[in-house]
Amino acid sequence: MTAHTDSPIHQELRPGEQLLWNGRPMQGLHIRRADLFYIPLAAVIGSIALLWIVRSVGGDGGTLLCFGAPFVLMGCYIAFGRIAMEAITYRQTYYGLTDQRILIISGLLVREVTRLDLNTITEVTLQQRFGDAGTILFGVEGQSGRLPQDSSWLSTNHHRPPRFEQLVDAEHVVWLIHQA
Repeated sequence: MTAHTDSPIHQELRPGEQLLWNGRPMQGLHIRRADLFYIPLAAVIGSIALLWIVRSVGGDGGTLLCFGAPFVLMGCYIAFGRIAMEAITYRQTYYGLTDQRILIISGLLVREVTRLDLNTITEVTLQQRFGDAGTILFGVEGQSGRLPQDSSWLSTNHHRPPRFEQLVDAEHVVWLIHQA
């Protein structure tokens, strides 16, 4: 059992509820499978826009610069900004498993708390990539178009079930969930 008493999860416990496990996503920058699509795409968009801006300096630079600069910024965000934003978000994310519920606390500007009763969860899916590290999904992953499914920069949470992301001990946590 892992239970850090300084975790915000403790503020969410009901009287008599036992905390079985709490943790956080792995901290730092994480490259996902979808990044193999997004980073080259962003490089192409950004390069074309940058070329447009450089060529516009000789002519009507102001107008073309206004149109090209947003695409350069968009390319930079798609390639690197969303990865950095995810790392910042993970610094404010906490997970908890009690004898009754799953708790997820996240949010940068606004605190968001997701509470799932264990007896209402119909499906628990473990997605593992390296060793014991992985993501646990509570529910069924929806289809959100043709973009890779592990992206979050364009999609809304309507297609993404609640999840414990980037856990070092994901397989052990799944075992605990089934025991609770």
